Amino acid sequence: MSAHEINLALRTAAGHERAAHAADAAGTKTYEMKMASAGASAYGAFMLAIKAAPEYQGRKIDDAAIRRIYSSTKPRPWWDSHLKAVKVEGKPADREWGKRLIQWHIDPEAAKARRAHSTARRLANHAKTQKKAETRGGRPPQVRAAAPSTAEMRVVAQASQETALAGRELPQVEEDAGPRWQELLDELQRITLAARRITREHFGPVLDILRTTAAEVERYVP
Repeated sequence: MSAHEINLALRTAAGHERAAHAADAAGTKTYEMKMASAGASAYGAFMLAIKAAPEYQGRKIDDAAIRRIYSSTKPRPWWDSHLKAVKVEGKPADREWGKRLIQWHIDPEAAKARRAHSTARRLANHAKTQKKAETRGGRPPQVRAAAPSTAEMRVVAQASQETALAGRELPQVEEDAGPRWQELLDELQRITLAARRITREHFGPVLDILRTTAAEVERYVP
């Protein structure tokens, strides 16, 4: 396997990752599909690098072996050298970058959970920064955390729902509910996402609206 093939696969992975971040606002599914492509390319590069490494010459290399090597913490200079040849955000790629991308291929559910956790932590830092600004008399600090995107809020909302359900399925509805049931769920998510973006000075009127709406909806609950 040539170094050129490995480098090409890694550069392809980096390209898919850039496309994923660029399309993030389009929705979680779009992001995940592009990251899955990035993971597949990174996995392919890792597989080629293993087969080209002197220490693995003559050994049987299948998917199970690749996953064992991926999970190992042993030094892998032959892999590090290929990673460093690829630039990610202007810097040489490293082992952590490769590991993160490959996870999207071999364990996508763990990759999704890691992303949700990272997004939630960023949002918490954003809220903390805003609170500090208000404590200082409402003047924002010189460097402010970027406001979360709708796609990021959707990730957090989905993660929160999964945590609340604790592995249980959503309540079942009548089979003939059809697309109107999905419309109802979409509107609920829309309200949730909007409410999470409300600034402190609007808490009062928005809370009054939500209380009134909740009371109206409860009228239709059997």
